[in-house]
Amino acid sequence: SSHTLKFKVTENDDYSKTRTAKIKFYDKNNSKLSETVVINQAAIGAVITLDTLEYNISSEKQDLDIDVKSNFDYNIDFQGATWVKQRKSNSRGISSRLLSLTVDENTSVETRTAKIKLYDKNSSASIEVILNQLSSSPTIMAEKKEYEVDANKQNLDIKVSSNVNYAVDLLGTDWITYSEAKTRALSTSTVRLAIDQNATYDSRTAKIRIYEQDGSAADTISITQKAKIGLEIPTKEFTVDELGGTITIKINANVDYKLTSNNEWIKEPSK
Repeated sequence: SSHTLKFKVTENDDYSKTRTAKIKFYDKNNSKLSETVVINQAAIGAVITLDTLEYNISSEKQDLDIDVKSNFDYNIDFQGATWVKQRKSNSRGISSRLLSLTVDENTSVETRTAKIKLYDKNSSASIEVILNQLSSSPTIMAEKKEYEVDANKQNLDIKVSSNVNYAVDLLGTDWITYSEAKTRALSTSTVRLAIDQNATYDSRTAKIRIYEQDGSAADTISITQKAKIGLEIPTKEFTVDELGGTITIKINANVDYKLTSNNEWIKEPSK
């Protein structure tokens, strides 16, 4: 007779090693009568992720805790950033490990950046976290330099790190407005921009300047809004005299389209 047996295989939580199991089936009355099934399970592989890949921080000396999700004990390469040091590493289980850093005060007049590499010495698994530390002089720094949004009406939040009060200049853009941001010295604040719908079939780009109200610190961002997707014919009806002639139909579109007609007496001119 024929039988079917189901076996549950648990997860292999050893990221570096495959494992093998053997299941032997034998006759209770004759052990020489047997068959063996071999099950090979792959290793999960080294995995490391970060919820946040880039941090903008003030010029002050401070502690920073970064939540690292990994299934291995990672190594740290500060890649020459001597002003960042590991304070301690708190393991919180196989999936979450807290990387605790101490960042020295930035006494220079320039913003500085550290790129810290977390890696597995037994595989190619790695990830990089970026720390941008503001200078001790007046500084304004947007989280990103370029943004892309769809054609719909919407709000866009821009995170800005600064140690001065700032204002926003839309540089003549009439399809973006903004509410006054909440600003505090040595803080990260949010500039909320209201973006109108793009009803055209062309994308558009605006430059927004964020600047110190009583000084020279500034940053500029670029916002590109995608075009409306579709097809539009502004004039839908034409009149031609009895002798015939040529009509010109204007088409606004940013999609591929085809022409069809159920009348033989109207033809598209040959190209």
